[in-house]
Amino acid sequence: MKIKFSKIEDASEVNPVAADMSDDDILVIARQGLTQIIDPELGIDVISLGLIYDIYVESVDYSLIDSSKTTIIKSLIVDMTLTTPGCPVAESLPIQAREYLSEILGSQIDVQINIVWDPPWSPEKMDLTIARAMGLL
Repeated sequence: MKIKFSKIEDASEVNPVAADMSDDDILVIARQGLTQIIDPELGIDVISLGLIYDIYVESVDYSLIDSSKTTIIKSLIVDMTLTTPGCPVAESLPIQAREYLSEILGSQIDVQINIVWDPPWSPEKMDLTIARAMGLL
């Protein structure tokens, strides 16, 4: 499944029933969605910058005692770092990522962005072509 997002208005076309999607489909949409989150200082998306360390889905089955119906609650978890702890977008970039992913996945999937500092970010984590073009490698 390949989905291209050019701007946030495209989010309404993606998935009105994300909770029924497979975990793999959710991960594909999330990863592609994160390419739309641009570091304003560098003008490069968080995927290409190597700021995303892990993306995974957690599912919890809830069954009511008096019912045979099971509800599956899905959460998308993104482990993300920043270029430095004092990064000027330390507060806004994770919020932007969470809001955008929530928009494209819908309200039935909880989106969590965890900021992690280990391992520390370095230019080696960037897309090789971009890092070379910037003279970092």
